[in-house]
Amino acid sequence: AAAFAGRGGSSSAGSGPASSPPPRGGVAGGGLSAGQLISALAYAQAAVELPGSCTACVASVGPAGRTLEVANLGDSGCRVVRGGAVVFATRPQEHQFNMPYQFANPEVLPDADTARDAVKHTFPLQPGDVVILATDGLFDNLYDSLIAEVANAARVRTSG
Repeated sequence: AAAFAGRGGSSSAGSGPASSPPPRGGVAGGGLSAGQLISALAYAQAAVELPGSCTACVASVGPAGRTLEVANLGDSGCRVVRGGAVVFATRPQEHQFNMPYQFANPEVLPDADTARDAVKHTFPLQPGDVVILATDGLFDNLYDSLIAEVANAARVRTSG
């Protein structure tokens, strides 16, 4: 799963994260490790051909749904809601206020942030956890307590 937010370029023109092939490999019996997620981000960044930049949060659930692996760059992010409360949250990366870390084509923007700047997280999951990947469009506008309330209500409605 992934959340990207950015400006410039066009995914339909072969320049954004959507144009990148899915990562290959994985953890024995499950999803990708945080290191493999960062490698996938590096691959996507290297494939960009047009101007533009974006933040990114990518995640993978490991074997039997017990582990969440996350790689995050910028102010996109991840929350895990358990029992009506946020129990895990990534922190935004900013150079200064309102200037998040962002991937870009290094030939167009030589000072662009890279996959190496992404922060890796591993978090243990429990049955019933709700994992949310989103951009700052969500996290800048809703408190975590409201996100948890909505996620918990949706989980309760869908679980019967």
